[in-house]
Amino acid sequence: MTPPSSEERDGGRTDENGRRLKPAPHAASDGHASFGNSECGWTPRRPVLAAAAIYLVLTLLVFGHVLFGRPDLVLSDRGGDLRLQYVQWREFGFGQLRQGHFPLWNPHIYSGVPYFGGFQSGLLYPLNAQYLLLPTPQAVNVGIVLHVFLAGLFMFLWARGRGLSFVPSAMAGALWMFCGEHFLHIYAGHLCRLVTTAWIPMLFLCLDRFIERRTLGWALGGAGVIALMLVGGDPQYVFYSAVAAGLYCVLRLWSAERRWQAAAGLAVICVTAAGLAAVQLLTGLATAQESIRGAGTSWEFASSFSFPPENLATLIAPLIFGDATGYWGRWHLWEMCLFLSVTGLLLAGVGAARGEKRERRVLLIMTGALLLLALGAYTPLYRLLYDWVPGFDKFRGMSKFAVPASAFLIMLSATGLEALLRGGGARRLAYAVAATGAVLVAAGVWMATASGSDAWAAYMRHVAAIRESLVSAAAMADAGYVRRALHHAGVALLWSGATCMVIATVLAFVRSRERLAFALGALAALEVAVFASVSVTTFPIGETRAPSLQKLLASRPGDYRVLITEFPNLSITLGARDIWGYGPFMPRRYGEFMTFSQGKDPSEASPAVVFLKHHPFYDLLRCRYAIVRQKGYDDVYEHPDALPHAVIAHDCRVLSGREAILEALVAPGFDARRTVILESPPAIAPQPAAGPEAVRVTEEGTDALRIEARLTSPGIVLITDSYARGWRATDERGKECDVMPADHTLRALALPAGDHRIRMEYQPAAFRVGAAVSALFAAGYLAAVAVWWRRRRNRTAGQPGA
Repeated sequence: MTPPSSEERDGGRTDENGRRLKPAPHAASDGHASFGNSECGWTPRRPVLAAAAIYLVLTLLVFGHVLFGRPDLVLSDRGGDLRLQYVQWREFGFGQLRQGHFPLWNPHIYSGVPYFGGFQSGLLYPLNAQYLLLPTPQAVNVGIVLHVFLAGLFMFLWARGRGLSFVPSAMAGALWMFCGEHFLHIYAGHLCRLVTTAWIPMLFLCLDRFIERRTLGWALGGAGVIALMLVGGDPQYVFYSAVAAGLYCVLRLWSAERRWQAAAGLAVICVTAAGLAAVQLLTGLATAQESIRGAGTSWEFASSFSFPPENLATLIAPLIFGDATGYWGRWHLWEMCLFLSVTGLLLAGVGAARGEKRERRVLLIMTGALLLLALGAYTPLYRLLYDWVPGFDKFRGMSKFAVPASAFLIMLSATGLEALLRGGGARRLAYAVAATGAVLVAAGVWMATASGSDAWAAYMRHVAAIRESLVSAAAMADAGYVRRALHHAGVALLWSGATCMVIATVLAFVRSRERLAFALGALAALEVAVFASVSVTTFPIGETRAPSLQKLLASRPGDYRVLITEFPNLSITLGARDIWGYGPFMPRRYGEFMTFSQGKDPSEASPAVVFLKHHPFYDLLRCRYAIVRQKGYDDVYEHPDALPHAVIAHDCRVLSGREAILEALVAPGFDARRTVILESPPAIAPQPAAGPEAVRVTEEGTDALRIEARLTSPGIVLITDSYARGWRATDERGKECDVMPADHTLRALALPAGDHRIRMEYQPAAFRVGAAVSALFAAGYLAAVAVWWRRRRNRTAGQPGA
């Protein structure tokens, strides 16, 4: 991303072409007049540096004990995605980069799966460079802390760009850093989501400034931000952010000058961003088409994890349904908690009531529309979106719209603080806040001391009955558990009520507007910082290792796969090959294959397969050992009939349709060593063997393998690795061999009689095309940056005293 010039950043006077600029963002002619660009209250000489210092202090207060404590601790809960996926993925991907290899394929899980195309590798995201330099725990922690810090700084810049004074802007940054919808993803271990959400304010800043000024610098900045979000690794949050940005641009363009020119410029920004990230975007889209989500997800899957209406209560009491370790409400707390401080919520109400009319209208529309989308399946709107709007059937979790909704709600809070700073009226507000606090305290005392509540117990039974809670139905029906949950909720309301009383006291007795703004801003920041501090948890990196299992596998060398039931991605750390895994884009063929093996409908394939029994399919995948990890020991079950890495078959059957193929594979008498099931006739028809034959894999890397085969007559070489369209095979003369899907999920080559040396490599066309497109756009982008920089220098040199 190209930084804007100091003139652009500070509301300067001319653009790079020397044209007169508007004196302030959202000027009256734009139809979005807010508070202008005049400061109100205390402002440091260097506001950006001062804000950065504030956020650095807050960051160290929350994370210092982790950054400077035990070197083996990793930020996240031990049951989150960081321990289950990201540690292994980062070690694999950046370990390969350190060896000078760019990994496109991961051979360690799902019998082989696209790696770079899974989006979440993060290999191209510049702020992941620490993984090349630091041990994994420190690299993870530095990345998390850095993006929390950047999130605050970017929100500050956006607020300043909207004309807000220093204190409201600084408060907005602190709220965004530690609000529930952003910060709690650290607990869940969502590294890529933290990256995307950190950049959301910067995205809206660039959109604001470009619509207002239509300058090259902000166009380059906007394209750079979007490209960074695309390579950051979370396509789902990019999609939801894009929907929010599209709605925002429509609202802003409605009353903008030269709206069609601005709209055309926005389109160019989006195309440029897509071009810069094309290598990731095209490869990821091609991978997604072959994944279990490629044809869309079922309504039941997509509609899950919508934002429950009752969780709007988390705006005032974030832990009313339990904390992160004991949450019993619907779905997951880290996606269902809107908390941005009691003070921030109060100020959002002030902003909605007293902010400049057009300004608050945009913020209210955005907040309301995004929260409506977040409700998902709890409203009839989502069914229409699912059926008719592309993209809405690809993901689950409409609650994620609450993330950009929180950004606009926080901006509304900053607008409210600005209104108090400029307009007064705080003492009248104190009475309403005190009354609210009294109600919350009374409700909290009753709930915390009550022996029970029929309504509360009925609600908990309802949550258990509809299976939207992770807590068991038996626990939710237990009277003691219900009573403890009620007590916990009461304590949460007591804290909120007490906070309201503190706010009312500040409003009533602090006479100076500047001191009032400072006090309220500091109180809001303190609230979310305390909330964040109690939500921080860690696990030791050793929990992603298994020395005993490493020793076990080392004692049984060979080219085989395993099934590790408890911790599938452990195979990446161990350097083993697993028939299962944990990741975003499991190949659709493979998911159907494994789902069928457990007696389920293959059309309902998902990453949540529970392995209840051994199946002959595992032999096809050369699974030699099933390892059931228990506390302190491993139960190992050996399957000696597992196929080798490569097999020569002279009998092939051509069948069409998933069901026909899967049924044929389990039919009595089917011999996987002799017969291969193909989906189209091979170019070379197999014939019975005329003598002894042999085939072996002589070399294997992450993305390629070499095969030597001697065939006495034409035959089919079956490779017991997962199939994907990006696999190519060439012989020693450079002649390409057709790689066919076999047995629904494996690979096969049709070869003539003779000796063969074949190199099979994963090199999808989408990656090659995407790399060329990205290189072309990067060259153009750098040229545009050079032009912008030269204009900026010339403009600066032409100023008096320069």
